[in-house]
Amino acid sequence: MTLLDAIGYADNAKDAYKKAVGEQASLTSGAALALIPLSAAALGLGIAEADSNLITALGVGGAAGFGAATWLSSKPRQRVYIAGIKAMSCAVDAMIPLKFSLEDQTQLRDGLTDLNKAIGGVNGTVTAIKGLTETIEEQTGETLITKRAKEDMKVAEALLATAHTTFESGTTLYRQISNAGQVLISAVDRIGALVDDAIVETEPDIASLPGVIDALAQTSMQFTKIPESARSKEQLAGSAPTGIVNDDAKTFGITGVNLEELLKLNELLGELEGLLITLSSATLGVKSVVDAVSEARPLESLKLCGVAVPEEVKAIKLTPAGDVELVAGKSETKQLVITGGKAPYTAELLEDPVDGLTVKQPVPFGPRVLIRTDENLLLGDKKYNIYITDAAGHNKTVMIVVSSPD
Repeated sequence: MTLLDAIGYADNAKDAYKKAVGEQASLTSGAALALIPLSAAALGLGIAEADSNLITALGVGGAAGFGAATWLSSKPRQRVYIAGIKAMSCAVDAMIPLKFSLEDQTQLRDGLTDLNKAIGGVNGTVTAIKGLTETIEEQTGETLITKRAKEDMKVAEALLATAHTTFESGTTLYRQISNAGQVLISAVDRIGALVDDAIVETEPDIASLPGVIDALAQTSMQFTKIPESARSKEQLAGSAPTGIVNDDAKTFGITGVNLEELLKLNELLGELEGLLITLSSATLGVKSVVDAVSEARPLESLKLCGVAVPEEVKAIKLTPAGDVELVAGKSETKQLVITGGKAPYTAELLEDPVDGLTVKQPVPFGPRVLIRTDENLLLGDKKYNIYITDAAGHNKTVMIVVSSPD
C-alpha cells in the first residue's frame, strides 16, 4: 500500500464524514420546510372553520415530524464528524514530507547502495594506508610521505563520519517512506474508531485525536539536516610527486623492500583521492534528499491540528565563551561545554595535527570538549581553530590563542 493509496483512503473517509454532516443538516432543514405548508394548511382549515379533529391531526402530525427530525439530528454529532474531517486532513498533512514517487524511492535506494559501496572502498584503502604508514615509521621514523598519509587519513575520517551519518539517516528515511502508506492507513482507522465511539456517546470533544496526529508527525519530524563535514576532499594531499618519494629514500637510506612499501603507500594515497571524490558525491546525493525532508514540515498546519510542534533549535553556545587561551610549552587541559543546538555534536581541530595540541570529546559526539596541551606546543604566529557542528546544521568556530610563558 503506497502513501498515495493511503491518502485516497483518508479522502474517502473525509467524504463519508462530509456526507454525514450534510445528512444531519438536511434533517433539520427538511423538517422545517415540511412544517411551513403543514402550518399553512392548518391555518386555512381554521379560517374555514373546518372539522377541529382534522386541524388537531395536522398539528399532532407536524409536531411528531419535527420531534423525529430533532431526535435524529444532533449538533454534537455534527461536530464529531467535523472533528473527524479535520483529523483526516491533519493526518495526511503530517505524512506529506514522505510522499515520494516510485522513481524517487528507487533513486534513493540506488543512492544508498552507491554510498555504502563508497564507504566500504574508502574504509579498505584507509586501513591499508594506516598499516603501511605504521610499518614504514617503525623502520625509518616519520617521512614526508607518512606525514602526508596521516593528514590524508584525517580528511578521510572526517568525510567518513559524515558519510556514515548520511547513510544511517538515508536508510531510516527509505524505511519510513516504504511504510508510510500503512502507517497512514492505521492512523485513519484509529481516527475512525475514535469518531465512532464519540458518535455513540455523542461527545463532540475527541481529546484523543491530536495524539494520533502527533504520532504521525514524529515520523517525518525525526529527520534533521545533516551537518557538513569540517574537512573536505579538497584538503586531501593525494599521491606525492615521485621526487618526494626519492627524497625520502635518500634521506632515510630506504632501499629494496622498504622502498617498495614507500611507493605502494604513495600509490594508495592516489587511490584514496579518487575514492573520496566518489564518497563525497554519493554522500551529497543522499544528504540532499534527507535535508529536503527535514525542511518540508507543514508546521503551521500541524499546529492547527493540536500537534505540539518542537520549537526551532537554537544556535550553538559554548561555556566559557570567547577564545581559548593557552601558554606555549605548558601542559594543561581546558574544557568547553556545548549548549543549545541539537545533539550529536562534533568538535575537531581544523589544523590537526598540531604537535603538543589535541582536541577530543570524552564521550563521542557529546557536549564536552577537552583541549589538552603539552610542552611540545610552541609559540607561533599561526592561529588554531576548533570547528563545532550539530545535527541541526549549526556550526561555530572557536579560536585558540597561544601566548608566551611569563
